[in-house]
Amino acid sequence: MDRSFFKGQILDIWRSSKSPEETAHEVEFLQEQFADIPNQYLLDFPCGAGRLSMGLAMLDYIVTGIDSCTEYIAEAKRTAKALQLSVQFIEQDLRHDFSSTSFHKFGGAFCMGNSFGYFNMAETKHLFSQLSYCMAPGAKLVIESEAIAESYLLNVGEREWMEVTLNEKKAYLLVKTNYDPISGIADAKYIVVEDERTCEYSARHYIYRLGEVAGMLDEAGFRLESVLSSLDGDDFRVGDNKVILIARKEEK
Repeated sequence: MDRSFFKGQILDIWRSSKSPEETAHEVEFLQEQFADIPNQYLLDFPCGAGRLSMGLAMLDYIVTGIDSCTEYIAEAKRTAKALQLSVQFIEQDLRHDFSSTSFHKFGGAFCMGNSFGYFNMAETKHLFSQLSYCMAPGAKLVIESEAIAESYLLNVGEREWMEVTLNEKKAYLLVKTNYDPISGIADAKYIVVEDERTCEYSARHYIYRLGEVAGMLDEAGFRLESVLSSLDGDDFRVGDNKVILIARKEEK
């Protein structure tokens, strides 16, 4: 993963990509998913600027958020302080060891906002292993992604234009994707057009088959319980534009 991707205009675009109503819907979905977890401790990875961490903290969950972006973590800490919310935000690369971030085993963990797929297979297996170590038996893991092969390959084009909000003004984002079917890697160029100025960013996405992700989860001690396509609980079907994986930490 190229950390230089998460800077400047991209951060501003990602901030404004979710409305308060969409965030509230995601928080409601997570609350429903975590209704039967063994404790109230949650891990948000990566947490970005903490919108979901703080939404769940308002519902009395005890939340830890981890992200490698210095700007997002600083913003999350400021916002939590202003709202008088007790949320632990940690700046750290998820590929590094974070298994000692809490004295309590997490009852739930979640990766939302299409943040899955930036790591190669070895790094992803290491991430799942760390999650397994720091989660309680019976804990629930929720992963949302648009980068699962059964979804991604049927929905993403080589060139896609989209209208975005940047500095509270309208701008445009061109995404140019080069997918290698042998390696399963999609290299993307993100070209931001603002007031006739352009700026380019690059990111690499690893496109795993659903079965590959299920196998990595199983290897780390998680049992895949369901695969959804929406926050409303619809079952996933090949070609849907989103995948939500619901897995449970095995009880030994």
